[in-house]
Amino acid sequence: MPETNPTPTTIDRRLVGDPLEIGDRTVQPVARMRGRVGAGGLGHAKPCGVIKITPDGVSFEPTANPLQIPLAGILMAAWSVFWITLTVRAFVRK
Repeated sequence: MPETNPTPTTIDRRLVGDPLEIGDRTVQPVARMRGRVGAGGLGHAKPCGVIKITPDGVSFEPTANPLQIPLAGILMAAWSVFWITLTVRAFVRK
């Protein structure tokens, strides 16, 4: 994974949580950690998926971002309102 900021004080790595065993499957949550190292350093972790270990093999399943779909809908509605307003104003001026 390429570094986004090459400074030595930047943390940019994947964190793996405790594995959960469910029957013959093992699931490990994975998060991405970003922040600064040092006294009072700030940072945050963002979940990015789970690693599934089954007898058939190992796979990674990314987690869905619950804000992407509503945000896309809101942006599409705003874009539509903008163009409808622009079109109506163009016809009213003529």
